[in-house]
Amino acid sequence: MLLCLDIGNSQIFGGVYDGGSALKTSFRRTSAVRASSDEYGTFFRTVLRENDIDPAGVHMAAICSVVPDVLHSLRGSFTKYFGFEPFVLQPGAKTGL
Repeated sequence: MLLCLDIGNSQIFGGVYDGGSALKTSFRRTSAVRASSDEYGTFFRTVLRENDIDPAGVHMAAICSVVPDVLHSLRGSFTKYFGFEPFVLQPGAKTGL
């Protein structure tokens, strides 16, 4: 499964997609308060479990953000709590779009 995050100045919007293009769940969280990698990691895992999604089933993450200050904590949360490095959409990324 793929966990997608859109980090804005006031909200973090998230969605989980299965192997195809079906959205399994979506959620939001305030981004006004900066959080540590542990806070993000436990939040994402809890949201997934509460929506009947096994966090171990998430093997990829994609992040776009207008708040660069949160990227370090987000990357750390995926490395520690999910075991992989997320894709971060940044200027110059080759997406084919």
